[in-house]
Amino acid sequence: MTNTTQFSTSIGKRTIKSESNMRVSKPAANKILRVTEEYCEEIAETAIQIAENQGRETVRREDIRQALRQHR
Repeated sequence: MTNTTQFSTSIGKRTIKSESNMRVSKPAANKILRVTEEYCEEIAETAIQIAENQGRETVRREDIRQALRQHR
């Protein structure tokens, strides 16, 4: 399975290993990266929409916070 995300496979492995002392397969690391990237894209899309709805061309930290609240 090829890593098709913008993140390194080692980041996925470290993310899983930070929660346990288990070894992590490359497919598992890639899967967590894909899920993380999809979630980040959803948050970004919502934050962009929030900024646009307020007539701004800049996404602010509060837009990200509001987007995160909406996705809980």
